[in-house]
Amino acid sequence: MLKWNPKLTNTSIFNNLQYNGPHRAVNDIPSMELFQQYRQNEVSVTLCNHETYKMTPADLIDITSTKSKSYVIKNVRSMDDTTDRLNLEEVHMNQIVPRLVRKINSMTKIINQYLVQLGEKDSAFRKLGKSKARFSYADLHCSGKLCKSIASIVPERNSDMGHVAAVTYKLDGRKIPKTDLERMMQSDVERAKAVVRDVNERLQGFHNKKQRLTPPMIQDFERVKKQLREVGEMIQIAESEMSSIREYSGDLNDEAIEKVHDPTQDDTTVDGIWSDYRSCCGNNGRFHVQAKRFKVSSLYWIGDVCELNLLGLPTQVSVIPLGIVEKDDKEEMINAGDWIILVGRLAMIVEEGEGEGERGQLGKVISYMRLSKLEMPKASKRTKRQSTALRIESHMMDHRLY
Repeated sequence: MLKWNPKLTNTSIFNNLQYNGPHRAVNDIPSMELFQQYRQNEVSVTLCNHETYKMTPADLIDITSTKSKSYVIKNVRSMDDTTDRLNLEEVHMNQIVPRLVRKINSMTKIINQYLVQLGEKDSAFRKLGKSKARFSYADLHCSGKLCKSIASIVPERNSDMGHVAAVTYKLDGRKIPKTDLERMMQSDVERAKAVVRDVNERLQGFHNKKQRLTPPMIQDFERVKKQLREVGEMIQIAESEMSSIREYSGDLNDEAIEKVHDPTQDDTTVDGIWSDYRSCCGNNGRFHVQAKRFKVSSLYWIGDVCELNLLGLPTQVSVIPLGIVEKDDKEEMINAGDWIILVGRLAMIVEEGEGEGERGQLGKVISYMRLSKLEMPKASKRTKRQSTALRIESHMMDHRLY
């Protein structure tokens, strides 16, 4: 594990990482720059009602972790300063079960000592097995803390119009499907019932041997009977808690947040912009890339957007810097005569190397930029038969892995 560099005060260094593989869905996850000044700014979030709201990044983190609280949210379509609220309420679904399990374990502990004692003297008990451990009850355990987090969206102007938008089910703070929660609650109750039935049978067996019951035994068994009545009441409460699962329809969303928009207002996931490529690290430590490349014939800047005309490509390509670039530094990033290599949503700007023509050697990588507009013409069947992948090995990509 690497130690975080204290000079890096935000997460922006990860914004332009992209996954190279058959499944590119991870590249559609918007980047978020998290640092102190964003505590006072707003991010745009689409909730499960398909409406987009603004909220603070701190609230976004708390909502994602389903922290119970009332959050102030502002609908982006609102023309005034009115705000709505997103209320998260956590309900403990099996609150009685830990007490139930402790009561049962306390009860079976008393029974266990007499099972062993009577089992050693009575042939009926010895038939159960040679090991004394077989006469004993094992401690009962519950599934864990089962909760549901209820998300309600409440308009400020009409609080009566509030409605439940999502219900998240959790086991020990971890999100689980509703069916798993229902199965765990059912299992806890059924195991408790099974132990109660067996203890009742054991007590009945003990009382059939009255001549052998000592006063301390009788006193302990009466205490167990009292605990059995208490356990029965707890099981009824656990069953009523289990019935509350059906309170909300299974068609409800299981998360309040549907989509998070990039708080930097930097659109890193423009739909449709992607140029296929392949990359790998060779045995020699060099980073190999197979991708499309074009030579820049001309370019012009419009603000922070650079419009490119590329040789061999009839359509125009637009790129933007990955960060803030001063006007005087733009010429250092890309110039006519440079090569542009298309890798996913990124463009590698490479200077001209030795040799001439399309197959000439490339020089070092000058910069990386992000594609903001890319329209590749559809290749004809003849062109597809003639096309071959170009292997690019640039000076800057020859880093060895340590």
